[in-house]
Amino acid sequence: MKNTMKKPVAIPAEKLHPFAGHPFKVKDDEEMNTLIESVQTQGILSPLIVRPIENTDEYEVIS
Repeated sequence: MKNTMKKPVAIPAEKLHPFAGHPFKVKDDEEMNTLIESVQTQGILSPLIVRPIENTDEYEVIS
């Protein structure tokens, strides 16, 4: 799926993979619990940024 228009597109969740070298760490703390509650009530307000995984039709989540 190539998106040359730089507009949001829907990608099936099973085609998304974590970015193994991501410099940020997920913390299981009160701030994360607040974020979880926010997503549950308001949804995701900022789209994910992904990049294609070479020679596949899958993507790596980078942001």
